[in-house]
Amino acid sequence: MNTKGKKRYIPLENGDIRTLCTRCAQKYYDSGDFHILRVDPFQATEEPCQICRSIHGRDYMVGDKTKR
Repeated sequence: MNTKGKKRYIPLENGDIRTLCTRCAQKYYDSGDFHILRVDPFQATEEPCQICRSIHGRDYMVGDKTKR
């Protein structure tokens, strides 16, 4: 994916896959400390969010921006 001429990716050694609802995923986006991308933008199945457990979520790749 290109964003303003820059490739966005998360090296696998710096990230992990987490199931998040949109509310909990937004917390990662807002913090500014993490790279966060949807694993499959067309994911049809939902599973419980790993943080709040009350809302169904989708898979995201989450990586810490400070690790290299």
